[in-house]
Formats: sequence, structure tokens, C-alpha cells
Amino acid sequence: MRIIIARHGETESNSLGIIQGQLPGKLTEKGIRQAKKIGKFLEKEKIDIILTSRLRRAYDTAKLISGYVKAPLKVEENLKERNFGVFQGKGREKFFAWERSLKEPWKNKPENGESFEDLYNREKEVIGIILSRYKDKNVLIVTHGDVSRMLIGILEGKNVINSCRIKQANACINIFEDGKFEILNSTEHLGELKSINRTEI
Repeated sequence: MRIIIARHGETESNSLGIIQGQLPGKLTEKGIRQAKKIGKFLEKEKIDIILTSRLRRAYDTAKLISGYVKAPLKVEENLKERNFGVFQGKGREKFFAWERSLKEPWKNKPENGESFEDLYNREKEVIGIILSRYKDKNVLIVTHGDVSRMLIGILEGKNVINSCRIKQANACINIFEDGKFEILNSTEHLGELKSINRTEI
């Protein structure tokens, strides 16, 4: 089984430093180019199914990729991004600086939102479904930064604390096979330097 995890392309909110969470998000022109580059890079991969978040920025990325990767596209509800509650649509720097200063930031649940712990448990269910339903298949997942962190952490056997520290750039690619990641947070296909830093300390 081969699992490929791709983060959506750059959005308008990404470029402005705004927390999107479960808001739809709109790809920038750069984000559209990035999505096409993911598709071009994966064109020769044998992919049996593309699973995507329903949120616009991820779904639009998946649709652009599917123009190159000829596989059925299916929305998986639990691939949607972490819910940041009352902070959605607001600036990210102050919020994340505050959350990371907490004693147990992974337990922080914004009003009307989710904690990283909630998201980790949600993605454990997704991994369980994928491993049982798509056994012996090659699966492409198109999703969001925090969801990707949790998926990668779970596949690597990390706890929620260490999963939070995994870096995921816009439009990066991660490839998991034979119990390990061959590629992690790669942006080489975008014509950018490849990030090999697994954690953000």
C-alpha cells in the first residue's frame, strides 16, 4: 500500500496570514499553479483513488491534480481542517503565539472549535478507514496542514504532541510506503528547495 499526502496550494488567506480552519478558502494564482505542479509530478504514479477534504481550497486542488492523475475523486468528510472556532477568519500570528505558550497547547480548544487532540483522534479514524477499505491500493489524500501533520504523525507512530511539530508547506508532498515515509514535506516539484526538517521546535 502506498499513501501520498498532499497539502492544498496557497490560498488568499495563507498569503494574508489569516486562520482559515473550516472556512472554504480560495486558491491564489500561485496556488493554482502549485496544484497543477503536484498533478504533473504525480502523473506517472499508479493511484487508485483520490480522497479529499470537502473544503474548497483542498477540493479545488484535488480537482486540478485529477486532471493529471486519472483516478476517481471522493470526498472524505473527516479530512476537513481543524475547526478554530471563533478564531476562524482572524490573524494567525497572535493566536498561534498564544496557543504555543500554553502548558498543553494540544489540548487547547477554541470556543466552538477543536483541539489538536480532537483532530488527532478524528484522523486516527480516517487512517483506520483507509487501511481497511483501501488495503493493497495506492491512495492520494489532498487535505490541509494540520490534518496532514496528524495523518503523518499517526502513520509514524507519534503522539499528538510530536505530530503538532511536523512541518507542512503549501502544496507539499509526502509519500508513505512499507511503514515509512520516502518523502516528507517535499516541495521540489514546485521548483523550491526541499524541506527535510521533520519538526518545528
